Amino acid sequence: MLGKCYIIPVEKACNADCTICISKSRNYNSGCQFLLIDDNFIENLKLLNRRGIRKFEITGGGEPFLNDELESIVKLVRYFVRGSYIKVYTNGNILKRVGNIDELDISVFHYDDEVNNTFMRVKNPVLLIKKLKFFREVYPNVKIRLSIPLHKGAIDSKFELDKMIDLTKKYVDEYVVRTLYPGCNGYEENYVDFDYSRRNVVFERLNGLEDFDSILLWSDGNLYTDWNIDKKRFLYSYMLLKPDSQIYVNEIERMINEFSLIVKKRILLEKFISHVSEVYESYNRGNEYESCIYNHLHNLSMLFGNNALVYLLDGDYIIEDLVKRTLELKKKIRDHYSFTHACGGYILRGEKVSHANLVHTPDTMSEFNNDLNILSESGRSIEEKEFMKVLRYRSFYL
Repeated sequence: MLGKCYIIPVEKACNADCTICISKSRNYNSGCQFLLIDDNFIENLKLLNRRGIRKFEITGGGEPFLNDELESIVKLVRYFVRGSYIKVYTNGNILKRVGNIDELDISVFHYDDEVNNTFMRVKNPVLLIKKLKFFREVYPNVKIRLSIPLHKGAIDSKFELDKMIDLTKKYVDEYVVRTLYPGCNGYEENYVDFDYSRRNVVFERLNGLEDFDSILLWSDGNLYTDWNIDKKRFLYSYMLLKPDSQIYVNEIERMINEFSLIVKKRILLEKFISHVSEVYESYNRGNEYESCIYNHLHNLSMLFGNNALVYLLDGDYIIEDLVKRTLELKKKIRDHYSFTHACGGYILRGEKVSHANLVHTPDTMSEFNNDLNILSESGRSIEEKEFMKVLRYRSFYL
C-alpha cells in the first residue's frame, strides 16, 4: 500500500549550505526551480486523493519557505485530499507562518548558534531559541519537531544530546535524532552513533534515501517513484485490447462500467507488428519465453489485424484495489469472449504455438512497484530507452 507523498516546492534554492546536504549528491535537475500551482498540480492532488494518499511531507530539494506559493500549496492539499496530514520541513531561518499544517520539522546541528552555523552556513542565521520561540507562538497547536543529525563536532555524545533537549524542550514536542545518510559529504569521517533512550525522542539509524519508498511530487509538477527523479509514476491501471478483441469494444466498455471503472484515456497503437522486431533486438532472442512472446505478437498481427487499443483505467480506489478490480475485469472478458480461452489460451499457426488471450493487464500485484517498467509477460523490466519503442505498439505502464 502506498504510504505518503513527498512534495518538493523548491528544487535547489536554499538560504543555507549545509555541509552534509544530500541534495548535492543526487540528480535533482528537472529545470523547474519552484513548484507551480497549475492544472497539472491540481489533477495530481485529485489522483493522490483517489489512491488513498493521506500523509504529505513538504521538503527539499531546497528550503520550502522560499516558495512564495507554499501556503497556497498547503491549502490546496488540504482542500483536495480528504483527511490529509501535512508536515513541513525547514531550516527555520525564515520566520514566516504557513497555515493549515499539522507538523513543522526544524533542522538543527547544535544548540550553540556559532557551532550550528559552521555546519548549516546560513547567510542570515536566526538564533535557535528565537526561531523556536517564534514558531511555538505562531503554531500553538502544531506539532513541532527538531531534526538532529549526529555529527562529529556537533551533537556527538549523549551529554550533548541531553543538553540540546534540555535547552529546547519548552518549545519542542518531539526530537528526531538520526545517523548521517550514507553517501553524504564527510559520511565516514563524521559518522556518530550511540545508544540513547528518552521520552519524545525518535532515534533513526543507518537509513538512506532508498528507505523513503513513497511517491514524490517534484517541483516540475510530475509524480516520481524515487529520489533520482528519472522514473515517473503513473497511478492508473491499464488494459490492452489486442487485435482479436476489438470487435467486442462496445461490450467490453460496458463491462468496464459494470466494474465501476473509468476510461481515463484511449490510445490506438497502430502498426502493431511493425515495431516488434525493432524492440526485441534489445532482448536476448535466445531466451525461449521471450521468443514465445515475439511469436505471439507476430501471430496476432497476422491473424487479426495490425493495431492495438489501450485503455488507461481509473476509479475511486487505492492502487491495490484498482489492480484487483482490473484483473477481475480481465478474467470476465476472457471468460466471455476469448475463442481460445477454453483451449487454454493457445493457437496453432503452422508449427508455432502461441498465446492468444484477448487482453493484457497487470498480471501480479508485485509488479506495481516497478514503475516505468513495462509489465511484460516475461517479467523482464525494460529500460527507459526501450520504453518509447514499446509504447508505440504493445502495452501501457503505471
